[in-house]
Amino acid sequence: MSEVFKAKVRKIGNAFGVIIPKEILKSFQVSEGEEVQLIMPIAKPKRLRAIEEAAGRYMGATSFTREREDRF
Repeated sequence: MSEVFKAKVRKIGNAFGVIIPKEILKSFQVSEGEEVQLIMPIAKPKRLRAIEEAAGRYMGATSFTREREDRF
């Protein structure tokens, strides 16, 4: 089971943190003091996306397709 929600990173003392809504913690039966594992998607840099897009690999494309057939 997974839950997707948006949260802002906030400054907490000398660190940064994310507030997890109480309803989500209840649905996973997690209480204060327990450890949780978070998975965060990391966006690719614009330059890398541009290179992959030019190579035809961006947005799930798996192979290169020609615009027209070769003459032979």
